[in-house]
Amino acid sequence: MWKKPYGCCMSENKEQEAKSKKKSKLPVIIAIVAILGGGGFFMMKGKGKKEEKPAITLGAIETVEPEFLVNLSNGTTYLRTQVALQFQEGFKKEDLDKNMPAVQDVITSILSSKSPSSIRTLEGKKKLKAEIASKVNALLATEKHEEDPADSKDKKKKKDKEEEHEGEPDWDSGSGPCLKIFFISFVMQST
Repeated sequence: MWKKPYGCCMSENKEQEAKSKKKSKLPVIIAIVAILGGGGFFMMKGKGKKEEKPAITLGAIETVEPEFLVNLSNGTTYLRTQVALQFQEGFKKEDLDKNMPAVQDVITSILSSKSPSSIRTLEGKKKLKAEIASKVNALLATEKHEEDPADSKDKKKKKDKEEEHEGEPDWDSGSGPCLKIFFISFVMQST
């Protein structure tokens, strides 16, 4: 019977041990890759989610007193109207009251700049409401920033939020504090 040399058996044993070690490492490597890949997948999926934005809800309706009586831009027609503003929930009436003369001036300026034909139609009135809401919001935002300079650094964030949140379809502004405008009365007459 032929005997294998001692060195030959050792090399076969080493090869068998190396193969068994490779086989035992393979499941561990597969498990690590699966864990890392799964974690990466869920991290990427989590980044795609948008942050939940707090819902803006309608709050109090405040009437702007007294009613407006203005000459329109053509000079021969006047408009008499009563305006009410609906604010987002949480807006303080005191903020409106202390800025009421400025709000009245903004509304008067907007109304007197319009021609009778531009505000006669329903579409024209909708545009007028949106313009009033925009100017009132700008005025109230300016007043707030004068009181609290720390808020001025959030100006860009607020603008981005306004662009993202378009509001409800029947709102005149997608962001607050003034969300809707109501014309309680609206009468035009030519002289």
